[in-house]
Amino acid sequence: MDRADDAFTIPMKKLHSTFSQGHIKGDTLIDVSYGSLIYHLLPASHYFKQIIILRDSDSSIAEINKFVNKRTGAFDWSCASKILAGITGNSDGDTQPDTNVRSTVQPVRRYDLTKENITDPEVLPKADAVTTVDLLDTISKDGADFERYLKTFYTLLKPGGRLLLFGMLNTSSVMMGGQKVNVFKYDEQFVRETLNVAGFIIDEVEVNAKKAKSDLVNNEGEIFVAAHKNK
Repeated sequence: MDRADDAFTIPMKKLHSTFSQGHIKGDTLIDVSYGSLIYHLLPASHYFKQIIILRDSDSSIAEINKFVNKRTGAFDWSCASKILAGITGNSDGDTQPDTNVRSTVQPVRRYDLTKENITDPEVLPKADAVTTVDLLDTISKDGADFERYLKTFYTLLKPGGRLLLFGMLNTSSVMMGGQKVNVFKYDEQFVRETLNVAGFIIDEVEVNAKKAKSDLVNNEGEIFVAAHKNK
C-alpha cells in the first residue's frame, strides 16, 4: 500500500459512504482545498446541482479549468475515477465520474481568506456543504489561523449545512515542489475543540493511522470530520 491509497482512496471512500446515506445533498457544494486537487469531488458530483471550487492561486485555477474544459495537457484523473468505480462496484463506469464533475463544476473562483467576503466582490450562494482537503494544514501558521479559517467556512454554509474536513494528524513536514515545508502540527483533540469554538456541532470523527511510509509527508495519520452549522 502506498501514499496514493491514503491520499485518494480513503477520502473518496469516506465521501461516497457519507453522501450515499442521502442526508447530505442539495443545490450547492463549495470546495476549498489544497492546490489543484479535485479527486474528492468525484463522489460529491452525484449529490449536488453545482460545485463551486475556490482556490488561492492562478496556477491551481488554470490547472482545474484545463481538466474541466478538456484542454490539452490537463491532468488525467482517470486513476481517481477507477478507484471510485471500484469503491462503488461500478466496474463499467470508469469515465462517468469525470463527466459528472465537469457537468456540475462552475467556473473556478479565486479566494482570499484575509477578506470578510473571501470572493469579493462576488457574493456566493450559501452552501449545503463545504469540503476541504489538506488545506488548513498548509496555510495555518498556528491554532489561531486554524480557528479563523474554520469560522470563515462556517459563514459559507446555510443553517444546518455540513462541513466535511480532511486533514493530516501530527504532521511535521511535507514535500512541495521538491522542497521540505513545515506545516501546522495538530492532533485530534485540537480539531474537536477548535470546531466547537468555531460554532460547529460535530457529527462524526474518523481517524485512520498511517499505513505506509512516504517521503512526501511526515505524519501519523489522516482525520475526517463531518460537522454542521447550528440552525
